[in-house]
Amino acid sequence: SFIAQHFWQDLSMYPPGRYFARNQIVGGLRLRRTFTDPTKCALPSYLTKTYYPFPILGNLCYQLGEHKFDDKFLLYHEKTDVIKERILNWTHANWLDQNSTAFSIDAIKYNPTFGTITFDQIRWDLENNGFM
Repeated sequence: SFIAQHFWQDLSMYPPGRYFARNQIVGGLRLRRTFTDPTKCALPSYLTKTYYPFPILGNLCYQLGEHKFDDKFLLYHEKTDVIKERILNWTHANWLDQNSTAFSIDAIKYNPTFGTITFDQIRWDLENNGFM
């Protein structure tokens, strides 16, 4: 799993934060959500009645407007159970919702064997049509 691979904590083999034996995670992972605030839709009245039949809810459009960022961090030295609980809490709080436009996982890794530092990023763009 993602947590088992990135937060291996067998201290008899490797120090905390070691990734694939040779790379050391620096600090931890950043999870970044790009999102917008819901905005009122400007629709003709006949479409509003069709697509938004419940006036109390209003007619909101998602993923439009100014992009904002919300960052969460998973530190490599934290216990695996704490990390799993934190991710579960974010899931229950609906951290990724219909206002989310992108999600990325970022990491900085140091390889002492080669003396290199790498920045890794995995990014998903979330589109209005449901595709990524």
